[in-house]
Amino acid sequence: RIRCVWFCIFACLLPFHCSPQSRAANYIVSPGESLQSVINSAKPGDVITLRGGTYRQPMIDVRSSGAKDAPITIQGAPGEKVVLKGSRVVTNWLQHDKVHSIWKLGNWKINSQQLFCDGKPLQQIGVQNRWNTEIAFDNYVCLPPQGKDLSDLSSTQFATKYSGGAFFYDKNSATLYARLPQNANPNRKLMEASTEMAVLRGHMASYVHLKNLTMSHCNGTADGLRHGVLWIGGQGWNVEDCTISWGDAGGVHLIGENHTLRNCRIENNGFVGIDVLGANEASNWDRYTTRTSQNLLFENLTLTGNNYRR
Repeated sequence: RIRCVWFCIFACLLPFHCSPQSRAANYIVSPGESLQSVINSAKPGDVITLRGGTYRQPMIDVRSSGAKDAPITIQGAPGEKVVLKGSRVVTNWLQHDKVHSIWKLGNWKINSQQLFCDGKPLQQIGVQNRWNTEIAFDNYVCLPPQGKDLSDLSSTQFATKYSGGAFFYDKNSATLYARLPQNANPNRKLMEASTEMAVLRGHMASYVHLKNLTMSHCNGTADGLRHGVLWIGGQGWNVEDCTISWGDAGGVHLIGENHTLRNCRIENNGFVGIDVLGANEASNWDRYTTRTSQNLLFENLTLTGNNYRR
């Protein structure tokens, strides 16, 4: 159940005037409830508090803006761990090759760019996105592919080359294949496959505060994107006391102006920790020399382990 408590200041026996700030709402959301529906209703000054637990929902799209003096706040409950994931738990694996302990998941219609076994990423095999072949930065391929196809999972060199396990997605048959370290059975492990373009996208919104959240896993590179777990846009975002990790490309993708990242851990993302884009829609997302300062504040951040998909 989603609870909404309205806070108003009543002056008894005096004329009453309710300003927008005095009608701010406090929403409380628990795992299993729709965070998106609450965000769709949010107004300037509203506070959305998430109770502890793991939230696996379609990409959260923040389109409503707060105000400079009354931001929309999305926060984890104090003292509780709130985890938002752009992945699904995948179960019911079938054995494909008993000799090499290769397992498969049929009718999987998502080109998952990440597969995790008990929280650790498996190596992706083959050309699975544009970044595997496109020359993008300093005349280098951004994400050189490892291996070629399903045969890599049965290679005699598997244990040496892919000691942490590997997976391959066959688009033609919509089948996800995996081989785990020590030839483990995936049905006895926590298996998570990335599915969502991002965990939270707010590139069209302004004046939003995020606090005490952990955001992990996304799948944007399947669509040729390199943005990442959290997309920030507009004006005046404040991200504080958050952990942003294990994105398939970036941790934080940032456009717009006057944003603050403070006391956050940005770690173990596929390409880069923070991706700052100074271009905008008016410039057709190309560089331009008359760009004014973005006024970004990065304070007390920990960036480590990024570019793990290299």
